[in-house]
Amino acid sequence: MRSCLVISVLFIFFIQPIYCQKFIVKDEQTTWNVALTEFKISSSREDVSYISSILPAFFSSQFSEINKHTLSSEEIILYKKRIISREIVEEEKKLSSYIKEYDNAFFKENEKRREIKNKISASKKKIKRLNDYNLRRIAVSPIKEIAFITKDEKDNPLSFDIPDIDRFATDKKFDYILYGSARQFKNIVTLEINLYSALEKKNIYSTSLSSELEMLYSSLDDVLSDLTSVFLATIWSKITVKTDNRNSDIYLDEKYIGTGSALNIIVSPGEHTLAIRGSGQEEKTVSVFLEEKKSNVFDFNITLKEEKITAINSLPQVANVYLDSLWMGVTPFLLDGLSGEIILRKDGFRDTRMFLDDIPQNSIDIQLSPDIFKKDEYIAKKRNAFYTSISFFILSVPISFFLYALTSEYNGAYTDAVNSNSNYEEMNRLGRIRNYTYYGYHASLFLTMALLVNTIFKLNDYIKAGDVLYEKK
Repeated sequence: MRSCLVISVLFIFFIQPIYCQKFIVKDEQTTWNVALTEFKISSSREDVSYISSILPAFFSSQFSEINKHTLSSEEIILYKKRIISREIVEEEKKLSSYIKEYDNAFFKENEKRREIKNKISASKKKIKRLNDYNLRRIAVSPIKEIAFITKDEKDNPLSFDIPDIDRFATDKKFDYILYGSARQFKNIVTLEINLYSALEKKNIYSTSLSSELEMLYSSLDDVLSDLTSVFLATIWSKITVKTDNRNSDIYLDEKYIGTGSALNIIVSPGEHTLAIRGSGQEEKTVSVFLEEKKSNVFDFNITLKEEKITAINSLPQVANVYLDSLWMGVTPFLLDGLSGEIILRKDGFRDTRMFLDDIPQNSIDIQLSPDIFKKDEYIAKKRNAFYTSISFFILSVPISFFLYALTSEYNGAYTDAVNSNSNYEEMNRLGRIRNYTYYGYHASLFLTMALLVNTIFKLNDYIKAGDVLYEKK
């Protein structure tokens, strides 16, 4: 009786909940979709109508560097509830179709109606379980990729009616909708800008601004800053770097961010290091402080190094000339180079290396040193050492087998002599021979293993010969 009570308690508190939630609700959304819609215009003037279509493209370009959104704890809860809600809606659609199918199958065979009835029952149970589903069982990725969308599947600009914004977001699976309106009075344009959250089902950002038509886009700086904070959901700063040399490479904290210029790069605020580098120019490295929620712009004037033409000759001539590992030609050679490492390379001679910055004069004669290293002899030496090693190893293997067989034979003879009560001298002789062959077998086995290890090392040296050759070039 007590055991039945224990089983009942286990069923109620453990087995039954597992059975009720045997299906798993998953977070399958990886992209956070943001709709940038056309602005509603209350004027028929062509310049204002142009604003309606150009604003989504403007916002898209300004937000192009934003690629991730971090869900807050409140958003995660709402997001989990939306997942459950969508699952329930999908299951209710299935249930509705099952009921219709059941009604249409009234005059059909009982087996078919019974099958549909089971589907209806299972669908109702699933809806009930979804309503009671524990949100903590849903694993949600807190970081979502962001996609800014300005057009629909037919390549038309996004447009909708304000009262249907929730249906628009649900049907298109948008997480945010940026929308608004524009009015013009003479040369003044008034914008109403709203950001709708599909999770919270309300506008989470609203503002209005008035500006002269020519200054409209520059007046949107604060709006762009606020929206960037919403989309990133973390502290941020923007940096724009401009140079007067399109070949200059730009590095932020030793990370490459652009060539010539880098626009609207989103980074964390605080201290950073900017470096401008490039061939034929002086390197610039500066420390910068980036303010939170600000777009920081830095302009650099690049100073070119003085050109230097160096005549390079070698003895003997016709040596290959490399500048920073790039082949330039053969000696004698006129090198129009500002800086870098020079390498002279010729078969039969050692490589000669130098830096252009270390050459004060405009011409230099270099005596190449013969390379005493003979690659054919080196390869042959390593190959012969490997072959010799593997030969000794192969020869040692049958000796070990022979001594093992001999030991086994004398051990059997010694055992037979003991069992047959042979004379003491014969037993002593067989025992000594058995011991000698036993010790010899172990010694030969040790020698075989040592030769195997030596062969492996020699093989490794033989394989690495090519790498050594390359290093000695």
